[in-house]
Amino acid sequence: MHITTHNASDGDYNTTITAIHVNPSAATFIQQQQQQQQQQQPSSSSASKVRLLLNFGEHGRELISSEIALKLLQALCTPEAILPSLLVGGAGEDDSNDNDANNADATTTSTSTPASSSTSLFQDPLSFFKSTLSKVELIIIPMENTRGRDKVESGDLCERRNGRGVDPNRNWEIDWGVKEKDYDPKEEYPGTRPFSEPEASIMLHIAESFKPHVWLSVHSGMEALFMPWDHKDQIPTGTTANATLRFLHQMNTKVCQDKCAVGSGGKTVGYLAHGTATDYMFAKLGVPLSFTWEIYGDEEAHYLDCYKMFNPITRESYDEVVRRWTAAVFTMVDLLQHHPAVSEMFEIREEQEDEDGDREDDNNIIDEEEEEDEKKEEIGIMHKGELIGHHHDDEEKEEVLVDQDIKKGMNNNDDDEEIRFHRSSSVEGYGGSGYDKGMKWMFFVAAVLAGVAVGISMLGMQRRNGLKRLVSKMVMRWRKRTDIPL
Repeated sequence: MHITTHNASDGDYNTTITAIHVNPSAATFIQQQQQQQQQQQPSSSSASKVRLLLNFGEHGRELISSEIALKLLQALCTPEAILPSLLVGGAGEDDSNDNDANNADATTTSTSTPASSSTSLFQDPLSFFKSTLSKVELIIIPMENTRGRDKVESGDLCERRNGRGVDPNRNWEIDWGVKEKDYDPKEEYPGTRPFSEPEASIMLHIAESFKPHVWLSVHSGMEALFMPWDHKDQIPTGTTANATLRFLHQMNTKVCQDKCAVGSGGKTVGYLAHGTATDYMFAKLGVPLSFTWEIYGDEEAHYLDCYKMFNPITRESYDEVVRRWTAAVFTMVDLLQHHPAVSEMFEIREEQEDEDGDREDDNNIIDEEEEEDEKKEEIGIMHKGELIGHHHDDEEKEEVLVDQDIKKGMNNNDDDEEIRFHRSSSVEGYGGSGYDKGMKWMFFVAAVLAGVAVGISMLGMQRRNGLKRLVSKMVMRWRKRTDIPL
């Protein structure tokens, strides 16, 4: 993870937004790693990953939104501890939704309802990290509207705008400034111009730098899964839009048990919203998958009781909402593998991981072969040392035999007595006359000297003096026996 803070100001108004860059992998399952030491630009090593920009806390009074972000970060940091408990809304079951896409905007809303079944999606976190999360890269904005949150925590529980009364989700340059008949400036004042607000300008900078494939803005007030458009009462047309609608219906089944509103925000909510981030991401920045989630709403709460209307007030309800919608993020990632807008990215990443695995296997084989060669070389050196040692032993034995034969010859005056040298058959072929005997000894001595020379070169300087004394004894004995001068 890599954490950056972004500051922006307009006149005397300024704000700070924290962005957390997460590049999940199998390694993050074992330990936290600091990755991407630059700003929010996608790295070259993760260029083929699916990039998700997740935004929370855009409206001050929607406190529960940022709680999902915190739980999500906790799950990404310690998946082995958190993911097994998120057994809601997984994609492990083969659930399919056959609802007609034309009826997508016929929706219902409800308060949070626990899921009835768990799946295997989060029961093997390491496998999930390796197979799915390792193929994505995320930037998480835990709280966009920090100045508006300050006002809520100071007691203004119905404030949704930023620190100077502008709705950050009406400040984007798409159909900006258009006001509906029921326009209420206390709720959705768009500012003096597009991107006049530091919050919107920071988010624009992050999005333009990161170039996400998926944008998700998390809100509360009802339960819904929205796609563009917010400023029109219709959804986009085309193959990708139809696939996105089917995708949201799958999410609805897995996360909401088919009880969430699904479709375009502009038609489903009951009013049009102009200048929103989701519409801008889709239309202006070309983010193919742009979503708005509404994760909680109490329809029975009084309209002045904003805290209860937008946030769960019991511990049990809070835990359930946080658990279910944090799990929904992982479910979304899992289902994205089958969305035509990004499925190729997942396939490319999988092929690269396979190639990296093959390359690693090849490197391991090479390392094993080199290690085996080193072992063989060591064994060869050991064997060579043993052979040299045996050679030295043989030389010592031969020297002892020669000394013994010389002593024996000196004590024997019989000219026919042969000194017990190890002679070749060719030398033994000479015999008879004194001259032949002299020639025989000359050939024999030459052979011995040659062998001694080889021995000297192998044994080295350490034994050279001893060998010289041995040769001198042999020559003296030979001259005494043959009376033939050299």
